[in-house]
Amino acid sequence: PGVDIVSGEPYFSLGTEITTPPLTVQHQTSVNGQVLRPADTQSLEGTNYLHFAYPNEILRATANNTDLTTKFVSNDRVEITNASFTFNGQTFDLNGTYSVLSVADDRMTLSNPAAVNANWLKLKELNNQQTAALSPKISSIGEKWIGPF
Repeated sequence: PGVDIVSGEPYFSLGTEITTPPLTVQHQTSVNGQVLRPADTQSLEGTNYLHFAYPNEILRATANNTDLTTKFVSNDRVEITNASFTFNGQTFDLNGTYSVLSVADDRMTLSNPAAVNANWLKLKELNNQQTAALSPKISSIGEKWIGPF
């Protein structure tokens, strides 16, 4: 439709043929300095997948392949629940709401977690200054909606 059936030429054309290849696009996660993430990526939960290390780190267990940068970013506020460990017959929890300083694929660094929960200081007394693999839930909290622009 819209072309001569003999010659194949269009009945109507406007301008010249476009010969420039289309531009390539690159996936971006920020607009105007604001990080854009899907709403379902801000929590992490599993079985024996994280270690808590003195003084302020959460480390991914070697058996876990989750990239923490797909879940959290710097300056997030995270709520940690179900993070308990046993030392000398006593159970300590690391639950609380913390500020994130930085995130790498295998670790998250928190801003002064001992100020929120003094049990972080107990980690110094553990072997390797870290817990065994734990099964906490970590959730990013705060505003998730970004816009309008």
